[in-house]
Amino acid sequence: MSLTEARFHDLVDATQQSLEDIFDESDLDIDLESSAGVLTVKFENG
Repeated sequence: MSLTEARFHDLVDATQQSLEDIFDESDLDIDLESSAGVLTVKFENG
C-alpha cells in the first residue's frame, strides 16, 4: 500500500491533533504552539 502526499498530511494532522488533545487533558504545566504543521511543546522547566 503506497502513501500519497495528501494521506500523509491527513495522518500528520490527525496525529498532531491527538497530541494536542492529550497534552490539553493532562495536568502538565506546558504551552503548546502550532504553526505551519509544527507542534512546539514548552515545558514549565524550559
